[in-house]
Amino acid sequence: MESIASSLQGAEGRMRYRDVSGPGALTGFLIYFGISFLVFGHSLIGHFGDRQIGGGSDPGSFMWHLVWWPYALTHGLNPFVSKFVWAPVGFNLMWTTAVPLASLAMWPVTALFGPVVAFNIMMLLAPALAGWTAFLLCRFITNSFWPALLGGYVFGFFAYMTHEMYAGEPHTTLVFWVPLAVLVVSQGIAGKLTPVRMSSALAVVLAAQFLTSLEIFATLSMFGAIAFLIGWLFTPPELTRRMRQTALAIVCAYAVTAVLVSPALYWLFAFGSPQGEVWPFLMSHFNLGDLIFILPSDLPLVAITIIYCWRTRQTPVTKVLAGLAIIIAILMGPPRFKIHDFTIITPAGILGAVPLIDKALPFRFPMYSFLIFGIVASLWFRNNGFSKSTNCTLALLIILASIHGFSLTWSYPVDCPEFFTSGTYRKFIREGDNILPFPYGYRGNSMFWQASSGMRFRMAGGWTGAHPAEFDEWPIFNAFYVDTYMPDAASQLAAFLAHHDVDAAVIGNNEPGARSWDALFSQLSSFRDNVGGVTVYRLLPAALKPYSFATARQMTMQARSTAIDSLIAAAGQWIAQGLPIGHLSTFEAIHHGLLKPAWFVGSTVDVYTVKPIAAPFGSPGYLYSGAWLGGTPDGHVKIAVYGSYGELAPSIARFRSVASHIYFPYPHDLLASGAVVPSGEQHAYMEMEFLPDQIAAIAAQSRKSASQ
Repeated sequence: MESIASSLQGAEGRMRYRDVSGPGALTGFLIYFGISFLVFGHSLIGHFGDRQIGGGSDPGSFMWHLVWWPYALTHGLNPFVSKFVWAPVGFNLMWTTAVPLASLAMWPVTALFGPVVAFNIMMLLAPALAGWTAFLLCRFITNSFWPALLGGYVFGFFAYMTHEMYAGEPHTTLVFWVPLAVLVVSQGIAGKLTPVRMSSALAVVLAAQFLTSLEIFATLSMFGAIAFLIGWLFTPPELTRRMRQTALAIVCAYAVTAVLVSPALYWLFAFGSPQGEVWPFLMSHFNLGDLIFILPSDLPLVAITIIYCWRTRQTPVTKVLAGLAIIIAILMGPPRFKIHDFTIITPAGILGAVPLIDKALPFRFPMYSFLIFGIVASLWFRNNGFSKSTNCTLALLIILASIHGFSLTWSYPVDCPEFFTSGTYRKFIREGDNILPFPYGYRGNSMFWQASSGMRFRMAGGWTGAHPAEFDEWPIFNAFYVDTYMPDAASQLAAFLAHHDVDAAVIGNNEPGARSWDALFSQLSSFRDNVGGVTVYRLLPAALKPYSFATARQMTMQARSTAIDSLIAAAGQWIAQGLPIGHLSTFEAIHHGLLKPAWFVGSTVDVYTVKPIAAPFGSPGYLYSGAWLGGTPDGHVKIAVYGSYGELAPSIARFRSVASHIYFPYPHDLLASGAVVPSGEQHAYMEMEFLPDQIAAIAAQSRKSASQ
């Protein structure tokens, strides 16, 4: 990408560079900001403080960052690591979308008007600034105002930007540093900046991008290096020396950048990084919905790009632009595919194995494609030779192609109960309390709840993309997100609360599993009150004390054992009542009172009306909330639970002598001759198969043990 300007300089001598600070620069920004406000901000009029651009829980987490960075600096806290979320463990914010530079830039607005207003203004500025810096780049290349204005519009308001605006993602919409980086390097290659000035300016831009979005910084560096290599291959001989100087200046710029952001770099790497991908790479590529969203606005731009590249296919600029566009398209593709029994790893799959880059989302790569489209559009309209009326018509058609996305709903009410907006929380939550909020994590807006309180309390949770691995070790943690079969939920919850020093729980009235959680928290609380759209529970230390020394490992072993025993007991009661084994299922066991609905923790649906789904094994039965119980036509009983082999090993040892089959994972039978013992860390469903007499014997032994 950095070599675009050098390629242009050798392209038929038609490019005349223009001073980017000349007349029209401010006009361009005002035009883009007007469009941004008209499209994305019109529904905020009169509601800047109670509506947000973008839906879901992401906007609330960014509002939290708007509050956190100023709060940390003014209270003498380490801003890079916060123990206000995922308490008491804390979280390294350099491994989330922290937007520190944007947070500090918006500090005055946040202080005066609050995080909601600051967030909305920041989001409205994002497409305007992106379009404006792309306009400056295109005008520098084309020396023409109107083609450059269209090129900037393509980058700032087409499908990529509208997609990210719809999600309320400032770290991927504040991308105006990307065209600036290309512009600075282009000016250096064109001789408008000395190597020293180019390197200094580029270092500032890179540092700013690093402190705005690590993901965009990483992909900018990657695609910039690719484009520079492509450009080097096709650089005219007379520019080789200047390319070497530019390469050296870029290396120096990165060295200076490392110094400028050294505190952030230290916290980024000093304590390690989240292992593997933050988001599964296989699931982070385009799906059909993404393609349907983007395709209509792509078509005119793709057509213009193909026409331009074909007509100028011998020029260096075309080779750089077309080559980079093709590489971007390849890297957005599937990481692997199968031909018969052979799996072929694609370049996208190789990219998914690269450290740091594996944490980027390939469906955001089109941002660079739209910058290429914008540059090509400005070049094409500058030199296509058509009449003004024809070009105006074509430009209007391109603009109209982007309007399909403008009809979407861009702002939503901020999800915050009256409990927080009215200040009622001060009566129930003490300064420094550690609370457990529901809806939990990404399912709710607890990050904003905390931010709106001025960081009055800590949370044993949060929404930071990744989360501390320590939380995953506790079985009840899974139930905070999805329905989970857990007959010993009360003790599991108590152990989690005791270990994480939780003082209170706050459950919003919109929490789907509120009834389930109320039954559990009521057993552990000294105080309960429904007020301001939430239910507050003040936890009773005496109820948690017995679990103070419980470990996650102990509770996990207990959870697996209890789940297995309860399923076997339900099957035994089914047989004792003389019910047909072929009709046995998880749902029939619930209906007959053999499995209690309260054992399905965090349930978001009525277990009596839920429809059965197929099990992951090749045998009949039904799975619900991680528990599987079934009878087969030939009279066998099968139960299954999920876990690691190490967690399930004690139960496997207990039932090895009485079970007909024990599969882990299915269809690997651990009772077969010569069966290989799995790794203790391997996770899968364990399926046990019993004959009715075996189940009856186990049930009798259990009753005998209970009576002694």
